[in-house]
Amino acid sequence: MSNSETGTAIPSDNQAAELPVLLQGVRALMALLGHTLSSEALVAGIPVGGAVSQQQVLRICSAHGFNASWQKRALDKLPALLLPCLVLRSDGGAAVVLRIGADTVTAIVPEMGETSVELPRDTFASELTGEVLLLKREGVRSTGDDRSGIDALVGEGHWFWRVIAHFRGYYVEAGITA
Repeated sequence: MSNSETGTAIPSDNQAAELPVLLQGVRALMALLGHTLSSEALVAGIPVGGAVSQQQVLRICSAHGFNASWQKRALDKLPALLLPCLVLRSDGGAAVVLRIGADTVTAIVPEMGETSVELPRDTFASELTGEVLLLKREGVRSTGDDRSGIDALVGEGHWFWRVIAHFRGYYVEAGITA
């Protein structure tokens, strides 16, 4: 793999080299999504020894507030909306894909350091297993239509009675008028 530096870097951690490569990639992906962790914090409470399974990765991601899923996708079937994502390599390594260009792929390869590198697309694609980890922060939802204000009514009890209580002035006025 040839590389040329592109400048995207994740925060340094002295013990990151002690983590398995897959977890180094997960840590880099979480940092890119705004959740920077030390190596100890990443695996806190999760038994990790030797090789790390995909199930353990899902548990770690869930413990840190991410919805995560493993999917089988080829590099050319990854839309830009899903980036950044973590891909598994056939040599047992992992890489965080940042951008897929026509001839190059910009990625963070943990064995090459914490800075993003540009790699030839064909060479990079030939080294992948097709397994992709997609992450999304839990609680991130699209904004809805707030014009009525009814959905904003927060409180205890059934939604029907909250709406009635909120508009009780109208009901009292209608009762007096009748």
